[in-house]
Amino acid sequence: MEVIVYLLCHLHTSVAALPRPVKRPTNDERRDPAMRCLKLPSMSLVLGLLVLSATVHAAPFAYITNAGDNTVSVIDTATNTVVTTIVVGTGPFGVTVHPNGRTVYTSNLYDNTVSVIDTTSNSVLATVAVGNWPFGLAVLPDGSALYVANFLDSSVSVIDLATNTVVDTIAGGTNARGVAVHPNGSAVYVTNTNGDSLSVIDPTTNLVVATVPVGSLPRGVTVHPDGSKVYVTNNAGHTVSVIATASNTVVATIAVGNGPIGVAVHPDGGDVYVGNRDSATVSIIDSTTNTVVATTAVVTNPRGVMVHPDGKAVYVANAVSNSVSIIDTTTRTVVKTVAVGSTPFAFGQFIGPIDSDSDGVPDKLDNCPLIPNPGQEVGANGGSRSAWSLPPGC
Repeated sequence: MEVIVYLLCHLHTSVAALPRPVKRPTNDERRDPAMRCLKLPSMSLVLGLLVLSATVHAAPFAYITNAGDNTVSVIDTATNTVVTTIVVGTGPFGVTVHPNGRTVYTSNLYDNTVSVIDTTSNSVLATVAVGNWPFGLAVLPDGSALYVANFLDSSVSVIDLATNTVVDTIAGGTNARGVAVHPNGSAVYVTNTNGDSLSVIDPTTNLVVATVPVGSLPRGVTVHPDGSKVYVTNNAGHTVSVIATASNTVVATIAVGNGPIGVAVHPDGGDVYVGNRDSATVSIIDSTTNTVVATTAVVTNPRGVMVHPDGKAVYVANAVSNSVSIIDTTTRTVVKTVAVGSTPFAFGQFIGPIDSDSDGVPDKLDNCPLIPNPGQEVGANGGSRSAWSLPPGC
């Protein structure tokens, strides 16, 4: 914000003569006439608008894929209201947000594509053809590639986000479904629904380096914030498998509600939230003891689950009731239900990062050394629209 104001003042002084000061300018003002610009009445409006803009765009948005009407409902999490609706491909199920928050990706099950959405204009920038029946998808932490699970092909498409083109296809287990990425980018995890297993992919080689047996009909998958554990929901087994990432072995199996699908971990790593489709509940698991400590009733057919980045609320997409339940993480009760489009699934990480200073860089990345990517601000075929990337592990 300070940089923007400073540049505006320099522009102001270059196109209009400054009024004669009523007192002798200070030493700072002699060295930099733009300092005096900050005191001009004409700059008050500019500063006010900048502050308002920062306030308006500070809260992250939730992007809810509606498979029944081929749209994405955009929820402003500051007000928990739908602010716009975006038309995407046919049958959008999966969704994920780029780490820089500028782009959202949806997997469109029935036309075998991925829609690339610009979060500034809330419009589709590009459409990328992938395998048959794409479900889950996730972006590497450095923002370079998107991994898409293709259910009918039992494969994973790898999309280069600088060009929005498929650069590799990985043969996986039977009926690939959910996708999650290790926080340091060292591994991609894919659930294989009819293989009752989890594939572990090395993103540097795009090879499957391990296959972990889990429960019956695995669906959702997520990684603990510290990278030590992976959680897999087993839809037919009514359980959650906990996998140690150091050994790629199951270290616990937790009984939850009936038909679990979505799963998410609180940003502080304490609680794990599991949406149980057939029970219409959310099971809350203590990640230290691997036990269910609470169960919260939602409305019918919960699917996608995600915790707000500030840790204060859990968002649950309810496919049959066309709504999103919002759960207070302190009281573990539903505090609001938001109407969205038809058959919301929101399978994946559907809430963007917090950017409280509206500088285009999420708060969690503000202290990371950004690496410029020349020529990628627009990018070919829609491009990543990312002018920077992050060093590995940042």
